[in-house]
Amino acid sequence: MSERPQGESAVTIELNLRPDLQTRVQAQAAAFGLPVAAWLEKVIEQAAPPQNHGSRTLDLFAAWDAEDVTSDPDELERRQRECEEFQANLNRNRAGERPLYPGAESFCWTRARWA
Repeated sequence: MSERPQGESAVTIELNLRPDLQTRVQAQAAAFGLPVAAWLEKVIEQAAPPQNHGSRTLDLFAAWDAEDVTSDPDELERRQRECEEFQANLNRNRAGERPLYPGAESFCWTRARWA
C-alpha cells in the first residue's frame, strides 16, 4: 500500500464483489503491478480526493492583502522603512553567519504595484 503519514492508521474494509467484478479488479491491479488492496486505495484516492481546507486560509490572506492596498506615498515610504529595518535587524542577529539580506538592495516591495 502507499505510504501513510506517521501516526495515521489503516482501516480495513471488507468488500463483497460479484465474481466478474472481482476478476476485473484483480486484472487491473495486476496490470499496474500492484496488490489488489494498493490498487483499490489508488482508485479511491482519485475518486474521493481530500478537501482543500487550505483554500480558506488563502482566501483570508487575500482579503488581508486587499485591505492593505494603498497608493499613499507616505504610507508606502513608512512600509518600506519598516521592511528595511526588519531586514537590517535580521542581519544583525545572525551572529557572524552569512546575512539573510546581503548588500544594500532591499527585498521589500510596496503595495503600490498592486494598487
